[in-house]
Amino acid sequence: MLGNDALSQLKQLKTDIRSTKEFFEGDVVGSMSSYGFIVNGDTRHFLPPNEMERVFPGDRVRYCLVDGRDDQKQAELDKLIESPTTELFGVYRVRGTNHFVEAEFGRSSRWLFVPPAKRDKHEDGDLVQAKVIRHPYKTGKAAVQVTKHFGAPSAAWAKHRFVEARYNLEPINEQLDVPSKPLLTRDLDLTDIPFVTIDSASTRDIDDALFAESTDNGYRLVVAIADPMAYIAEGDQLDSVARSRGTTTYLPGVQLPMMPSELATERCSLLPEQVRSALIITMQVSDSGEISDYEFKFANVQSVAKLSYNDVAAHIDGEKELEASEAVLSSIETLTKVQKAIYSWRSANCLVMEDRHDYGYAVNDEGQLTEAVIDRRNSAHRVVEECMLATNRTAGSFLASHNKGLFSAHAGFRDERLETVAQIVSEQSLSEPSDAIDLAQFKQIMQAASEKETADQPLRAPLTRMLQPGIVTPNPAPHFGLGFDHYATVTSPIRKYQDLTNHRAIASILNQTDSTLDQEAATTLGESIQDAQLAARRASNELEQWLSNEHYGAQLQGQTLKARIAMINAGGLAVQLIETGCEGFVDLRKQKPSLDQTYLRLTLGEQTFVLEQQLDVVVKGYDAQQRKLQLTLA
Repeated sequence: MLGNDALSQLKQLKTDIRSTKEFFEGDVVGSMSSYGFIVNGDTRHFLPPNEMERVFPGDRVRYCLVDGRDDQKQAELDKLIESPTTELFGVYRVRGTNHFVEAEFGRSSRWLFVPPAKRDKHEDGDLVQAKVIRHPYKTGKAAVQVTKHFGAPSAAWAKHRFVEARYNLEPINEQLDVPSKPLLTRDLDLTDIPFVTIDSASTRDIDDALFAESTDNGYRLVVAIADPMAYIAEGDQLDSVARSRGTTTYLPGVQLPMMPSELATERCSLLPEQVRSALIITMQVSDSGEISDYEFKFANVQSVAKLSYNDVAAHIDGEKELEASEAVLSSIETLTKVQKAIYSWRSANCLVMEDRHDYGYAVNDEGQLTEAVIDRRNSAHRVVEECMLATNRTAGSFLASHNKGLFSAHAGFRDERLETVAQIVSEQSLSEPSDAIDLAQFKQIMQAASEKETADQPLRAPLTRMLQPGIVTPNPAPHFGLGFDHYATVTSPIRKYQDLTNHRAIASILNQTDSTLDQEAATTLGESIQDAQLAARRASNELEQWLSNEHYGAQLQGQTLKARIAMINAGGLAVQLIETGCEGFVDLRKQKPSLDQTYLRLTLGEQTFVLEQQLDVVVKGYDAQQRKLQLTLA
C-alpha cells in the first residue's frame, strides 16, 4: 500500500502531466464502424473504438491529442461537457439472457444494455423508444429503459408510428375549436375573375388559384392564395398549434396537417364554386418574361374549376381538349405563354433547376407499401411552378422593401469548400478569380458550368454538392440557389407557417400597422420553422426509403436495373433506382477505387463514375438491419 507521501507524489505527477497537455472541445460524430470522430470547427480528430464506447454521437466533450497508429494523432477524452441524448429510438434485441436496444444515431447504431429490472415483454426485433438511465462515459457501459413500444416492424402502421414519434410528429387534435364564421371580412369582391386551380386530382387543401390574360405590353398574371388569416388570429389556440407544427408533413398514406382539416380542406381551401378570402398578387409580365409591376391586396374570390395536372397537360400538349368554359381555356392558353416567357427570363437572368420526377408511394390498409409511382413532371406542373416562383420572388421584393417578413435565403458555397470551388472555377475558366463570390458571380459560375459541362465531366453537379443549406431568416438576403435577390414564400399558408407569417407581414404593410414580431422573436420563429421543415423532410424520406427498400429488396432481387448516381465518396456510389426511387449504396472498397475529391469522380480500373451518371446495378437483396438495398455493379 502506498503511503501518504507516495499518494501525494503520484497525484502531483498526474497534475504535472495534465498541465503539459493542450485540450480542445468538440462534438462527437459516429461512423458505420465502432470508431468515431470529434469535430472541432473545420477539423476532425479520430476517436478510437475504446474511447467511442464512452460517449454518444452528439456529445460535447473536452479532449487532448495523443499518438495513435502510424504516428497519427487521435483524440483522448478528458471530460464529458454535455450529452443531449436523453432518449433514443431503435430496435429491441434479445441475445440469450441479455437484452439490448440497438439505438439509431443517424448513420450509426449502438447496442445499449437493458437491465433485468427494467425489462418488459418485448420481442426481438420490436421497434421501441427508450430513455438513457446510465451514460457510458465513466464505465463504457450504457443502460437504457424502454418507454414506448411500437410493435414488430411488420405490424400495421408500426413504422409510421415509430417515425412520427422519432421526429415528434404527432397527429393534430381535430377537436380544436374552429370559428364557425370568418374572423375577418374582405370588402373587395373579385369573384368575377375565372380563377382555376391546377393540382393533383386527390388534393383537398388547395392553396392557390390562377388567372392570366394578355395586355398591350405583355400579360397580366393574377394569383389567388388561400387566406387562413380569415379564421386564425395571431396568438390564439389554432395559431399556437400551427406555429408549433411549422409545416404539414406528408408520409406515405398519411398526411399530418399543420391545421385542422376543417380549415385546411374546407373553410380556407380554394374549392371550386365556393367564395373564399384570398391574398391576391397581380403581376404585369412583359413579353420577355420580366415582372415590371405588381400589386398585393386581400379580396373575396371564387374558383370556377379544379383541374388536374394530367388533364391540363394533355390540353396544353394538344393530346386531348379540356372540357371547360371559353374563359378558362383562354386563361390556360395565356398561362402557358406566361410560363414560357418567365422561364426564358429566368434562364437568362437567374438559375433554373433540371426537371426531376417525384415519386409517390401507395400503401395498403396496414401501412405497408404496395407500389412506387413516378409522378412525372409535365406541362401543367411547369405552369404552376413558374407562377409560384414568380409570386414568391415578387413577395420577397415587396417584403424586403419594407424590411418585414421571413425570407428563404441561401448563401452560396460553404466556407470550407471555397478553395475547391476556386480550383474548379480556375481550371474550367468559369469566372474571373475573386476573394468573395457575390450573387452575380455565383450565377455566372453556375451558368458557365452548365454550358461547359459534358456527360463525362459534369460541373454543376459537384458544385451543387458544395452549397450551404438554405435558411429561414427575417433578414432580407439573396437566394443563391435560385439566383434571386430575395425570395419569401407566400403560396402555401395552409401548409407552411412561414407563408402564413408572410401574409401577416403583407397585411401589416397594406394596413400601415407595426409588425407584432421584433427582430429577436422573428429570428427565433425562423429557426423553429426551419427545424420543423427539416424534420418533416427527414421523416418523409426515411419512411419512404424504409418502406420501398423493404418492399422492392425482395421483389427485385437478382434483377438488373437503371440507377442514377446521387453521391460519390471514397468507398463507392450512392445511387437511386430510376423506376422506384429506392436508394442504395454500391460498395466498392474492396476494389480500392481512386477518388477525385475536387470533381467527385471515382475511378475503378478503366471505368470512371461521375455524379448524375446513369448505370446498371444488380439488386442482391435487402439489409433489414441497415434498411438498405444491397447493390452491386452490373
